[in-house]
Amino acid sequence: MQIKLPELSLVVLIGPSGSGKSTFASKYFLPTETVSSDTCRGMISDDENDQTVTAEAFDLAHTIIRKRLALGRLTVIDATNV
Repeated sequence: MQIKLPELSLVVLIGPSGSGKSTFASKYFLPTETVSSDTCRGMISDDENDQTVTAEAFDLAHTIIRKRLALGRLTVIDATNV
């Protein structure tokens, strides 16, 4: 499968936990293009499953997303987003 996107795009992956969002992102996008809420949780607390830092993780994710988009970079959000 080939995905064609405009040069400046924000891709939001939506689905429940375990539905394949991260697998899809890793198959079709560069690791640097993907902003994962789980990765942000891990960066803050050393545990990607630590739900007590969700607010902080999304604050970090939103900062990264804003900065990437301001630079005109393709950005993929890997989070439940429901």
